[in-house]
Amino acid sequence: MNNSLKMFYPQHSITLRYLEAVKLLKTAPFGVFLSFIDPRTDTLVQKVFPFFYDPLHTYSLKGRCFISEWGGLQLYIPSDLNWYIKTQRELKLGLRKFRQCVNFLSCGRFVTKDIDEEVGVDN
Repeated sequence: MNNSLKMFYPQHSITLRYLEAVKLLKTAPFGVFLSFIDPRTDTLVQKVFPFFYDPLHTYSLKGRCFISEWGGLQLYIPSDLNWYIKTQRELKLGLRKFRQCVNFLSCGRFVTKDIDEEVGVDN
């Protein structure tokens, strides 16, 4: 089983073993491409979002996640690097889609909606 993670930079990419990748990710914020429809405005958002290697336990999602935000909307991605390693190995496409429940304030009330979030794993 190949236990390496491919990491992409603007001018090049590198392939690192699991522990080397963790060590590198802990040194600075890293970017992950996300694509989703913002439930507050119904507009498509496609952007590289900054994340920090500081996984948090979430109760609405299973397991631990990295968290970023888009104008106050919390965005979660899996913190399990094996998920990215497996996805890079299995997918021919560079995006993996999953459903996420988000909460936001709308007209003085909290609204809960599901969004389909695409995570760039190979770009």
